[in-house]
Amino acid sequence: MTIHNMHDSLIKGGEGEPEVIAILEKQFGILCRDVRLDPQAQKDDIDYYYTIGNNPTEHGLEIKTDFYFPKNVALEVISTIQSTNPYKGTEGCILKTKSDRLAYYFIKHNKLIMCETKGLQKFTLDAWKSGKYRQVEIDNGTWRALVILVPVKEFEQQKFITKIINNTKEILNG
Repeated sequence: MTIHNMHDSLIKGGEGEPEVIAILEKQFGILCRDVRLDPQAQKDDIDYYYTIGNNPTEHGLEIKTDFYFPKNVALEVISTIQSTNPYKGTEGCILKTKSDRLAYYFIKHNKLIMCETKGLQKFTLDAWKSGKYRQVEIDNGTWRALVILVPVKEFEQQKFITKIINNTKEILNG
């Protein structure tokens, strides 16, 4: 598995965000407001606030871009591991985010999976505690995390999935 340093990972992740925003606007009339530089949004791990149609209520959106073949979805349970014990550190982004929705975008494979965050968080905690899925420690020299790998086909069957779009490039180019 290729491991990127944090700076490269943020740049790569940022490549998918404009595409996700464009897909949401074209397909569903969802308007997004970028809050990535807002200190409170950073603390809450929210990338964008979005509104639907004429409803002014804003909802939080976190976007995760993945460049690997979508065989598994990596759910980060512990981030910035600070010792030799992979079970100590800060909460991973999946558990930390206060967003209403989380988007997984497999950019090279034209797949967008939209998730209801609270359901995803419950699934992640239950899946981690159960030991059912493979756990992998990622270490790129400056940042370490513990993730669980859930097969995409199984992930897509979960109740917290709100939408799966398999033809993202057609939507973007259409």
